[in-house]
Amino acid sequence: MKLTVGLAGIVALLAPDIASARDMVPITVIDVMDPARDRHEAKLKRKFCQRATAAKGKPEKLLPLHDGEQGREEELSRLLRFGNSGCPTDLDLAIAKLRSDQTVAEIVQGYPRNIQAEAELRRERGRPEDLARSEQIARIMWLRYGPVYPGAPPSWTEQQRKQFLARDDVWAVLSDKLHFNQRRANLRHDLMLDPQSTRFDPVLALNELTKSNYSEDQRLAVRILLEGKLIPADVPRGEALLWKLASYDDAAMAMLLDRIEPRWVAERGNLTAQLREADKSQQRGATLAARLVALVTPGLANKDPKVQADSAAILLRHRPDIESGAGPALLGWIGRVLATRGDPNQGEARTHLGWLIMLGSAPARTLLDRELKRNPPVEAGLLTPDLERPAPLQNLFTANDYPTRALREGVEGVVEGKAVISPEGRVVLIEITSSPIDTLAATVATTIQRRLRRPYRDRPGRYVRVKLPPVQFRLPECTTGEPITPAIPGAILVDGPCAQPTLYSTVPISDASERRPGHRAGSR
Repeated sequence: MKLTVGLAGIVALLAPDIASARDMVPITVIDVMDPARDRHEAKLKRKFCQRATAAKGKPEKLLPLHDGEQGREEELSRLLRFGNSGCPTDLDLAIAKLRSDQTVAEIVQGYPRNIQAEAELRRERGRPEDLARSEQIARIMWLRYGPVYPGAPPSWTEQQRKQFLARDDVWAVLSDKLHFNQRRANLRHDLMLDPQSTRFDPVLALNELTKSNYSEDQRLAVRILLEGKLIPADVPRGEALLWKLASYDDAAMAMLLDRIEPRWVAERGNLTAQLREADKSQQRGATLAARLVALVTPGLANKDPKVQADSAAILLRHRPDIESGAGPALLGWIGRVLATRGDPNQGEARTHLGWLIMLGSAPARTLLDRELKRNPPVEAGLLTPDLERPAPLQNLFTANDYPTRALREGVEGVVEGKAVISPEGRVVLIEITSSPIDTLAATVATTIQRRLRRPYRDRPGRYVRVKLPPVQFRLPECTTGEPITPAIPGAILVDGPCAQPTLYSTVPISDASERRPGHRAGSR
């Protein structure tokens, strides 16, 4: 038995003055003697070696194991391998002691008992049957662990690998949905899509791939449907799956652009509308975003107002550099729309302008100032609402809007500000006049920008400058029982939620470790 202690701690007990010295003895490991344990171990090994000597190389005389020897096969086999503790040096007996009768499924899905040590000893003995068994073990362990498994890698050709995976016992492991493993599922699909494999079944593979939660599988299904090499091509089904997948997967969006770019000009109207829908829920990588911006920017000059609006929405989502590239084109479109009486896109243009201002665009702010000079705002609206009358912003905020950072840091307080609301009821400008921290200010500004739709019908066609009611963030008192911070009269209250208790799973560890990851498509 080993006990890790600090010699400095022992010194501190025996001589406090010495222990307080600046140079302390480093921590070390002390081997604590346990005579009873050592005697028991020596006796067990001695009896085992006596039995091994009496066996005279015959495994059936050494097996089965006696009491106290179970579970120690590898340790006892080393005694036979090296001739320690009085055991005979007998590699044959050492291998016989490690021989496993586990099936492929038990090794891959369970705990592989002694199998790696058996392979090592068999390679050392080197008989033809040993090398064959060692290679078999290497293949099974490769199936279990993948390319990073412990031990020697399999020595096989690609054809031998396919034959191994197509074996009935191995195929049963690959098809076992109870112990799902994505890598093994990929191996299964590779065989099902290989015309040279005895497991070739592209229809079943396609059905599984389209139902998969992994975007890589669904992209493969798209290629199968569009290429028509393994099954007859089904372009409508393939493109429908690709449009759906592109909404959350960048690689699928790149595939989609490759497919639609050649017919973009001829079908610009429908394709731009579909692209706006497919692109609205995903922040793209820089390269893909630049490709989308370049594709849709010419749509701002299209004669169809719907194409213009869809193109502008896509551009705004990817926030092009407002000083160069597509930025000036987007601002120019907003300016043209606002200056054209009766343009159906004026509402969207004002909303886009508001977002650009929120993002800190000085040219956008200049454009708004020019618009306000042409159509000056009036004072009205949310000026200190009466307590008897619900404030117009009351339903915009919920407890879930309390920023996590502010909850974690214990910050509460009141956010006040002003806004300019367009004739359509959309916020085009928010100015936060006071806030405890920037996080709360950003939350209020973004939430109002996204959710407020309140046209002032008594001011038709006019911008309305309003003073927002105060938004008060209050920390919850979940455990102390102390009263919550009093509400400010007329404030919109955002009370933070209490932390939810941790829910513990009752799934056995052996089952949970093999369970399929429960995340949505988009990553493997």
